[in-house]
Amino acid sequence: LYRDLKLIIYEINQNILKHSNANNVSYSFQYLNSQLQIVIKDDGNLNNIKDIEKKGNGITNIRKRVNRIKGGVDFQINPIGNGLMIEIKLILDK
Repeated sequence: LYRDLKLIIYEINQNILKHSNANNVSYSFQYLNSQLQIVIKDDGNLNNIKDIEKKGNGITNIRKRVNRIKGGVDFQINPIGNGLMIEIKLILDK
């Protein structure tokens, strides 16, 4: 779990640095009722969610790793109107 989470966050950071031209990036981690929610937002140049799958394997690798640890991942346009928002949810049993 730790290794996959580390690689997921690393891949997201690399994608932001390489593709987004963002000035600001925010990370939110919340743990409640055995669920970990991670939300990452950037204010980059993305304004069409269909564009994220076209370049390389980064998004595919993120999806595979999240699925491997039995989580869910959602990619959306940042609510500010541009940039990307990634939401990852994991159930962490004791």
